[in-house]
Amino acid sequence: MFKYLKVIFHFKYYLIIFLTLTLVGCNAVKKQVNERLGDSTARENAFLEQFINATADDIVDKFGKPDKIEPSSEISYYIYEFDNSFMKCERRFKLNEKNIVIGFTSSCAD
Repeated sequence: MFKYLKVIFHFKYYLIIFLTLTLVGCNAVKKQVNERLGDSTARENAFLEQFINATADDIVDKFGKPDKIEPSSEISYYIYEFDNSFMKCERRFKLNEKNIVIGFTSSCAD
């Protein structure tokens, strides 16, 4: 009877150690991924900021024909969709009625 209790006690002890090490390892990986994505997002935003106040022709020259154009009365969106090997991303440029870029959003990271 006591042998079984001893085995159960040791099993719980090793299980707690295993779970603790697993959680610590996962947090370390999560931290590194977040740091790298943060850097990539900052680089992406810095790259796209150079197109603020650019014309629609400048955007088309750099990225080609948009995958979608969402027009409205005063503002339109040029939408570029990219399908990398492991993720899809989208860049949206907001243009005013004079076809000047006034904003952007991006789900891409370089």
